[in-house]
Amino acid sequence: MNTSDVILFTLFGFVYLAVAFTIGLTTYRKGRKVLFYVGFLLPPLWLLGALMAAKPGSKYQHQQDEYWRKQSKSSHSARHQSG
Repeated sequence: MNTSDVILFTLFGFVYLAVAFTIGLTTYRKGRKVLFYVGFLLPPLWLLGALMAAKPGSKYQHQQDEYWRKQSKSSHSARHQSG
């Protein structure tokens, strides 16, 4: 292995860890705690958990509900101001 191989291997390793960490945290925030913990042994489960819908009552679901509530209020008030 030459220097460029080591650099590429290290770079891809850091990118993989960053993506895995992000997907793992998303899985946990969506309330998929079993998939999160088992995902340490089988990382594709983190991707599955991140793609699944959030469990009702999870932190992620509350944040999404609040976001859409704010969006509907702002679009509703914008329609009334323009008309």
